[in-house]
Amino acid sequence: ELRDKKGIAQSYNNIGLVYKEQSNFSDALKNYTTALKIFKSIKDKYSIATCYSNIGVIYKSEGNYPEALKNYFASLALRKELGDKIGIGQSYNNIGNIYSNQGKYPEALENYFAALSIREAIGDKEGISLSCVNLGRLYTITKKFKEAEDYLNKALLLSKTIGSKEWIKESYEGLSILDSTKGNFKDAFVHYKQFTKYRDSLNNEESKKKSLETALQYEFDKKEIAAKAKQENVN
Repeated sequence: ELRDKKGIAQSYNNIGLVYKEQSNFSDALKNYTTALKIFKSIKDKYSIATCYSNIGVIYKSEGNYPEALKNYFASLALRKELGDKIGIGQSYNNIGNIYSNQGKYPEALENYFAALSIREAIGDKEGISLSCVNLGRLYTITKKFKEAEDYLNKALLLSKTIGSKEWIKESYEGLSILDSTKGNFKDAFVHYKQFTKYRDSLNNEESKKKSLETALQYEFDKKEIAAKAKQENVN
């Protein structure tokens, strides 16, 4: 109605995010693509880069790795042009994930290290934790167990320092898989118990959040109904 092109594009992008969370990848892609076209028309490069990244996530979820890479690389190029270092780190990480899924481990390693390097340069501790987890998992797959252990322990220590339950959980899961791969099932069980502890804690937090949102929505709906009834009585 206002012809606010940037706002319209942001709305399409947000709708896409909701569809993605619902695993409705077809509608997510439609909305992301519409957002991308509008952002291109107003030459909003930062948002164009974000759209390319979001579209890449959808293609990755669908297992269409060539299209995912194409969009991730498009996002990376724009983020380099803009000097968006947080975004550059995210793009390298996303590209690494695709190569890892394809079994192209040297390429995955190269991109994971590129992500880690830029994240260390800007002091992005959560990003560093994520990169270390990814490196640990990749080294586990390639049976370089010493390197895997070093990176997973680094991720765990840093995650605890910043209080990130998500990456504490991921670190413990990585260590459990590493121990199991090595045949060290006693330590694998210990680490797995820690993983489930943090996983359940995060799930409980999410459940509480959803319960609160439901309660707030109920209260809001009650007030809306009451206000509407009052208006109708006045009329």
